[in-house]
Amino acid sequence: MPTGGATITATVVGSTAAGQPLLQTSFGLVTIPGAQGLPTGTGVTLGLSPSALGNAEATARAALGLPPGNATGTAAAGGQPASLGRAWPALNEAFVQLSQTNPALAQTLLQTAIPQPSPQLAGALLFFMAALRGGDVRSWMGDQTARALGGRDGRSPLLSRLSDDMGQMTRTGTDAAGNEWRGFYIPLFDGRDLQQIRLFMRDPTEEGDGGAEGGSGHRFLIDLDLSKLGALQLDGLARTERLDLIVRTHRALPRDIKAEIVRLFEETAERVGLKGQVSFQATPHFPPLPFVEHNEIIEVHSEIEA
Repeated sequence: MPTGGATITATVVGSTAAGQPLLQTSFGLVTIPGAQGLPTGTGVTLGLSPSALGNAEATARAALGLPPGNATGTAAAGGQPASLGRAWPALNEAFVQLSQTNPALAQTLLQTAIPQPSPQLAGALLFFMAALRGGDVRSWMGDQTARALGGRDGRSPLLSRLSDDMGQMTRTGTDAAGNEWRGFYIPLFDGRDLQQIRLFMRDPTEEGDGGAEGGSGHRFLIDLDLSKLGALQLDGLARTERLDLIVRTHRALPRDIKAEIVRLFEETAERVGLKGQVSFQATPHFPPLPFVEHNEIIEVHSEIEA
């Protein structure tokens, strides 16, 4: 324990995909790298230096969508599409509430409803997108979880905010017309924090349809922030029997991570009968996202040519 540092109490509420214990503290969710085998419900005392304490508080506020310097306070109700692309305060609040009142349900929500980086990620993303189209928070979380958040009658301001937010996110994916971009904001637990994946898709443009090269193809862009790797973009173009992908980061990825991404890409492409290639780009500035404030559509620049 650091000399002169502060201590906080925590409760084990589950575990990450890597087996690390997931702890609920007054600052939010934390993990302990290297620790394993702590049963759910175990009480833990953590020692923090003053600098670590300040960083933990700032991180927790950011994860909950709270402004700096406001440790208490309530997250804004019904975020706008642009803000929901960065954080989902109502979901963070729901998970904190479940962790305190029903840790087992919190763990179930984490493992079954919230996508995580794993071989099951694609299926989890599709499941959430299907729930978005249905517009029913219960079909995604499950009735038991919804009742736990909504009281006996299954209704509460928090549950209403979750439902309203899903409605906002649904509209970003259905309001687009023609070959405009459609956006989907999807929660992701990266092993340490709850993040938001920003997924954008666009159908082939009219100019390229039916061309000699099989049309301009379907464009997709996945934008997210990971605790370990930082900001990441997957910029792809899918055409008949071909898929090309750019992995974009601010800093060059380590060689072993690049090799693993290439391996997974090639195995997946072969499994579904596609050809293509994956390339890597390290740049301090990413191309702008399709959606900006007021839900305007802007063009995404990419090295992938139609």
